[in-house]
Amino acid sequence: MLMRRAVFNHFMHMPVAFFDRESTGGLLSRITYDSEQVAAATSKALVSLVREGALIIGMLALMFYNSWQLSLVLLVVAPFVAFAIRTVSKRFRKISKNMQTMMGHVTSSAEQMLKGHKVVLSYGGQDVEKERFDNVSNRMRQQSMKMVSAQAAANPIVQLIASFALVAVLYLASIDQIRADLTPGTFTVIFSLCSG
Repeated sequence: MLMRRAVFNHFMHMPVAFFDRESTGGLLSRITYDSEQVAAATSKALVSLVREGALIIGMLALMFYNSWQLSLVLLVVAPFVAFAIRTVSKRFRKISKNMQTMMGHVTSSAEQMLKGHKVVLSYGGQDVEKERFDNVSNRMRQQSMKMVSAQAAANPIVQLIASFALVAVLYLASIDQIRADLTPGTFTVIFSLCSG
């Protein structure tokens, strides 16, 4: 709500040239949809950062306390996981931005038809307007499908990298020098913490 008000108030102070450049649908989309998405993402990110950060620090401390050799595997694999997450996040942001742009076009197209429905009817432009709206809606659907496919690929990629870390932990646990210091309970703790 506060974000939406801030965007609205910001628009109130923009010059006329800004409104000439931007479509009404795009501006409406920013006020209604974009501001809500930013506010929701910000609050989710903050909660997740605190909760997950504390959990990760606690898990790492417990792992290093039990077996620093096996815990080092996570530090080796962590950059690969971070790279995968960063790549996927960039893709999400790009697709999300495209979706917001398309949502603005959908809103603008619908608004133009609704405001000018008398003109459209009097000149027989229903087919033209229908085709234009269909094209914009189809591009929006394509962006949505890209988002779904990117989300579907994100988890398996991160899980694949994490499984390599688990394989490395199992391999290191089988080395005689490490196995001599490793009790079944310690191994279970390390393996459980690696698994999440």
